[in-house]
Amino acid sequence: MTDSDIRKKAEKRVASKNQDVTIRPFSERRLEELIHDLQTHQIELEMQNEELRRAQLELIEIQENYDLLYNSAPVGYFTLDTKGMIIQVNTTASKMLGKMHLEKIPFFIFVIPEDRGKFRDYFSQLLKTGLKEACDMRLKGMGGELSVWLDGIAIKDSKGKIARVQLIVSNRTAIKLAEKSARSFQIKYRALYEDSADGILLFDNAGIILDCNKASLDLFGYPLEEIRGRRLADLVHPEDRKQVSQELLGLLRGHLSRLNCRMRKRDGTYRAVEVTGRHIEENLNQTLYRDITERLLADERLRKNEELYRQMFHGSQAAKLLIDPESSDIIDANEAAVKFYGYELDRLKKMKISDINELSPSEITAEMEKARSETQNFFRFKHRLASGEIRDVEVYSSTLEVRGRSLLASIIHDVTDRLRAETNLMRSNQDLEQFAYVTSHDLQEPLRTITTALQMFERKHKGQFDQISDELIQFAVDAARKMKALIQDLLAYSRLNTRGHPFERVDLKEVVNRSTDNLRSLIEEKGTLVTVDEMPTVWGDPSQLVQLFQNLIGNAVKFGPEVSPEVHVSVESNGNEWVFSIRDNGVGIQEAHFDRIFVIFQQLDKKNPFEGTGIGLAIVKKIVERHHGRIWVESEIGIGSTFIFTLPTGTES
Repeated sequence: MTDSDIRKKAEKRVASKNQDVTIRPFSERRLEELIHDLQTHQIELEMQNEELRRAQLELIEIQENYDLLYNSAPVGYFTLDTKGMIIQVNTTASKMLGKMHLEKIPFFIFVIPEDRGKFRDYFSQLLKTGLKEACDMRLKGMGGELSVWLDGIAIKDSKGKIARVQLIVSNRTAIKLAEKSARSFQIKYRALYEDSADGILLFDNAGIILDCNKASLDLFGYPLEEIRGRRLADLVHPEDRKQVSQELLGLLRGHLSRLNCRMRKRDGTYRAVEVTGRHIEENLNQTLYRDITERLLADERLRKNEELYRQMFHGSQAAKLLIDPESSDIIDANEAAVKFYGYELDRLKKMKISDINELSPSEITAEMEKARSETQNFFRFKHRLASGEIRDVEVYSSTLEVRGRSLLASIIHDVTDRLRAETNLMRSNQDLEQFAYVTSHDLQEPLRTITTALQMFERKHKGQFDQISDELIQFAVDAARKMKALIQDLLAYSRLNTRGHPFERVDLKEVVNRSTDNLRSLIEEKGTLVTVDEMPTVWGDPSQLVQLFQNLIGNAVKFGPEVSPEVHVSVESNGNEWVFSIRDNGVGIQEAHFDRIFVIFQQLDKKNPFEGTGIGLAIVKKIVERHHGRIWVESEIGIGSTFIFTLPTGTES
């Protein structure tokens, strides 16, 4: 009813009351009082109207809130009349049955046929008793059959007569799915909780441990029944407790906590752990523990290694560069490199290796790839200094991992002066070799004449002089013969480098066989047993390798014992080289003479029946060195000697 309607009714009532009333005149004072009363009454009415409007707005708001709660409820609300016709439903009920307008439709048509008899009995019982009744039922819903739970109550009118029925319908299918999902979630959570590699502790707001997973038990070394009920602070290192307490206070306020601290194990030792904590719900908190002890130790080792690297890199007297093989950038240089190249450190670290290496960028890249793949670590280059001078350098490069980057650590040796000296020495050696060759060659002819003349004189006049004269002639013949052997060995020695054959693949089995065949008469004369292991194939000069084995085996046979002399030739692989051994059971050599025996013209036993020139082992040493090997001797007096030498296993290149 509007304000104008109310006013019209009031005017009619006033008019009907005034029909029988005689209006008498009012005094002026009385009139003022009446006007005042009317004004006051008007204000009161206005205030009452304002209160009424406010109450209406509150009622509307309550109604809207009720409608919101009613329609957003998780259960379906059905209001039925006493005949089972639907009067009103909420939104959930409409969605449940898949229809927007359900008014004036019998509820029982949504009940599946098998349950309709059950529903009629249930509905009749509600109307009969007027009490709250509940039962399970199956309905035809939007997505098919729904298993529901009905909670019904009969509602009476003002006269106490049942006027309608209120049904609350709970979707048991959805509840079952939710329960299944919850169980699945709980199983997954439990699996994650138990199988987690990180330790997990649950504790209350007072810091008392309630539960923990297996990783925590393994981390702290406690059985479950012993760790439950302990104070979390008891597991924390005393020096870390203040920090942990502060983090726990923040945790209880809902802040995510993360820190590193030391935690005590049951055996009294401590482990460094990374802790992440969070507040789960009222009086329940969770912390995750990750053991970072090994990581911290690794970090400390890395720090020490980096410090050691800095000391070795920057403290070295040798020039060193750190190079990125991907970009060819010079990453770092030590003080020795700064001094050698003549650039300031900042300038060097802005340069590329191609700025100082005389090779082309593509050639430099190829060489760095060899170093990075570790197929080669020794190189010879020409490097340009800041002054423009070109220097010969030897570079030793190795890979170095620095914070995930693969770099090349290179040591640079300036060998310019050494190479010049070696060139001069090589020239001098060549001159000496040429001199020795020419001298020995030129001496052979007059020596041959002397030897022939002495031999002819000995044959013609032997026995014609006294005994002393015959001995003198014999001494002269022997000396000439020895001098001839000496000159021939000297000539062979001088020819080792100048007259050597090109290297080729050589089967050392054939080489050793030829050597022993050449020594056959000596071996049989001495009665020596010579045994040989399976020999490899190498690159070398075949004739020089025969001479090498023949000299060594021959010496072993010559200086063997009188009884049961034995010589064994063996070989074994050692990385990129073969190691050969010629072992005898002879008299042995004193350690003081180990180096002397390889010097030219050196003989340890000049009274030995097997006369020599003292050049044999010098020739052996020179042959081994020409083949890029090493030679040495190991010996024990009375036990025997072993001559050991190496030859590369590589190819011709």
